[in-house]
Amino acid sequence: MLYRHDLIDDAVRNNEELLITEGERDADTAVEFGFKAVSGDSGARTWRMDWSQSLDGAKLIVLYDNDLAGR
Repeated sequence: MLYRHDLIDDAVRNNEELLITEGERDADTAVEFGFKAVSGDSGARTWRMDWSQSLDGAKLIVLYDNDLAGR
């Protein structure tokens, strides 16, 4: 399950952008600044296809780290 998954339905319903971050700390920081954000549980290389299905209809912005795993 995506970290902060509870924000997905609200973002879709209100046609808001939803940030996908590489880590939980990044998602928390984005939320503190007023964004809706979710994260996988263990970094860039652990994305699960069922997470993608849960994001259907969302306006996504992907913010992965600028490291080898995030590229």
